[in-house]
Amino acid sequence: MMKIFFLTICIFCFTATTAFAGFHENGIGEFYFGETKEKIQQQYILFDEQPKEDKIYYSIIAPSFDFYGIDIEQPISLGFKNNLLVTIHFRTPYASLEDIKSLQQKLMQVTPKNFGKLEFLLPGEAVSVQEDRLLSISCIDMRDFLPPLFILENKNYTYLSVYMTKDAA
Repeated sequence: MMKIFFLTICIFCFTATTAFAGFHENGIGEFYFGETKEKIQQQYILFDEQPKEDKIYYSIIAPSFDFYGIDIEQPISLGFKNNLLVTIHFRTPYASLEDIKSLQQKLMQVTPKNFGKLEFLLPGEAVSVQEDRLLSISCIDMRDFLPPLFILENKNYTYLSVYMTKDAA
């Protein structure tokens, strides 16, 4: 019985750590900075093209996309410059302000292994800047932008916005 319990715990620990293994300083999960748009299009449908300055942003549905085990709202946004992936942006579902702040603190503890130390440069926004890479984890409370008349007592208005970019040559 003790061996079965120990084996179960080992399997659980292994699956929990493999969920974190897909992240890389040059991207996240199956997306890598510098990857071509054509390669991503082989697995995903890019839609809602949005040209902005020297980049083109697309939305994609990527249900397998995972960021340190947190829930991700679909679609996510990918930005390309010179046909190469340079930006990944997504957000979490709405939750309570306390839950989102707690999640942001958790991410500040686990992401430095792959992205560098995060610091608060602005209230509610944890940022890591390393050479040509940027990671921003922002706590957005929509109550700051809505008129009081539209805010309901029993509804959540807060989410995390995660923005990663790497300069392209």
